[in-house]
Amino acid sequence: MIVRTSHGTPKSEWYVKKNRFHYIVLVLIPVSFFALLEGGLRLSGYGDTYPLFAPVPGYEQFLVQNKDVARRYFGPRSATVPSGLNDVFRAEKDSTILRIFVQGGSSAAGYPYYYGGSFSRMLEQRLQQTYPEREVEVINTALAAVNSYTLLDFVDEIIEQEPDVVLIYAGHNEFYGALGVGSTESLGRFPFVVRSFLALRTYRTLRLMQDFVTSIADAFRSNTVAPPGRTLMERMVGEQKIPYRSTLYRMGIHQFEENIDRLLKRYAQHNISVILGTVASNEGDQPPFISETAFPELQNDYDELVLAGTELASRSIHDAAIQKFSAAIELDSIGASAYFERAKSYRYLRQIENAVRDFRAARDRDQLRFRAPGDINNVLRALADRHGSVIAESHAALSSGSPDGIIGSELILEHLHPNVNGYFILSDVFYNTLLDSGVLPEASERIDTPTARKEVLLTAVDDKYGMLRVRQLKGSWPFQAPGTVDRSIDTMSAVGTIDSLALAVFRSEIRWYEATQALREFYLKNNNLPLALQASMAMIQQYPFLPTPYAYAGEVLARMGRLTESGVYLDVALDIESSVSVLIARGNLSVIQGDPGGGLAFFNEALKLDPDSERARELRERLLSAKDNNTNPE
Repeated sequence: MIVRTSHGTPKSEWYVKKNRFHYIVLVLIPVSFFALLEGGLRLSGYGDTYPLFAPVPGYEQFLVQNKDVARRYFGPRSATVPSGLNDVFRAEKDSTILRIFVQGGSSAAGYPYYYGGSFSRMLEQRLQQTYPEREVEVINTALAAVNSYTLLDFVDEIIEQEPDVVLIYAGHNEFYGALGVGSTESLGRFPFVVRSFLALRTYRTLRLMQDFVTSIADAFRSNTVAPPGRTLMERMVGEQKIPYRSTLYRMGIHQFEENIDRLLKRYAQHNISVILGTVASNEGDQPPFISETAFPELQNDYDELVLAGTELASRSIHDAAIQKFSAAIELDSIGASAYFERAKSYRYLRQIENAVRDFRAARDRDQLRFRAPGDINNVLRALADRHGSVIAESHAALSSGSPDGIIGSELILEHLHPNVNGYFILSDVFYNTLLDSGVLPEASERIDTPTARKEVLLTAVDDKYGMLRVRQLKGSWPFQAPGTVDRSIDTMSAVGTIDSLALAVFRSEIRWYEATQALREFYLKNNNLPLALQASMAMIQQYPFLPTPYAYAGEVLARMGRLTESGVYLDVALDIESSVSVLIARGNLSVIQGDPGGGLAFFNEALKLDPDSERARELRERLLSAKDNNTNPE
């Protein structure tokens, strides 16, 4: 058979088939190469995929967040990556479990306290009391230095765990968080490109290419070694100056809107309710980190007006000072410092509405974008309306809890992380929003705010540890001049048991569990039973699969005279793992409660477990002797 080309030249069928085969081979060669390369990389173990959740070693019926999951977003140069709260939850969910996931950055994770200082742990404790017939799991997946790319990337793995509700408190890291438009850990500034990379990250060939490109880039970098002691906050900043409403600013807001929009669509497809918290930061007591005019030629005149206004304000001539600041703003509305200084003068004159407006304008114009601008909250509200999600007005709640409605150092530790009271306000607004919105089952009784605040499980060691972390953070840039690092914390001496334990945890000399255990023993020694109970309960919240913390709580409750509650906790300890010491404690409790038969059963069980237990035998014989003599055992 003869075929003709478009030019009319005859070609045999054999020739056409030969060319077709040639093209197929040309395609198959690179495909085969990459398939073999991918297979070889997988067989060699190159390039981990880092799943979001992993079984708890030795307790595979529980899952916990993978401590290395952040390596998805941080390049190979990162020796360490942020990790989360390590909330443990059951691998198999049943109908009795009420499961809530939390997503966000360092504020959602509870920095600098973590543990009982996070709003999610406060919320879990309160919800468990609100729904005593249910098992409540609040699982915090938040990580420091991540943004909406990470939140979106986690969605499918969270959906697999069948959440009842998802809570999101995020927005501060959108510019400098991993993969953000101004971050050192960047894959470009176009969301489609970044999301495509994340979707393909399971391919080891892609990881090999990423590592190769990184190594080439490193070869052209300065050989200067990064100064020791740089915080994660400092390491993440690639673009220090992102002017208000600039192209890069708009790209950051667009990135956030696109990613959260996709996230909400995915949850909606699976009928999972989402509550979005509006974000808040220090508006009244944190001056702008970087304030520059839109045009360099205006900077000197702008600075002179601000300086003149500041000098007048220092002499309490605030009306004249406001005129100077207003002149600076009229000269250039992009600069932040004039707004901030004018806000302080308005506040002094009790013109609070003007002060609030200017403090927020200064925050929005701070070109070092560690604090989310107001546009982030505008996006959250618009997306909530679009997708039928619920807004938790956490910014308004923190404002209401602040003097003059201006969020400052009363609730914020530095530029944006809340203190304990601030985190409790976050937990309170999420708690009430959960119950008011109807996304949770109707509760017969709510736990009131004062009661919930008293029962927060932040120990004194965690509190001190948090303060050490804040001191470390504020000892370097941007709170200090570039290159300046406050090293005084390295030689700090502890005063007293609590400070010693906190410092030891901070320096990684002991683990949190050991420190909290020692704190509990310290409180028992000093007969401070309420705080000994707090430490025990904090251990339960962190390690709900271990028997010892439940036994600790049962012991303290017994000493407090709360015998029924003591029995509950001792029984849970025994359900997890039977032990002689807990069986003896449970037997003693039964005898005290007037149930010698129950006590005898526990002592017998202890002797079955350890026939050589002298204490169990002594108590059993005493009980039997008292029964024979018809007397009460001592």
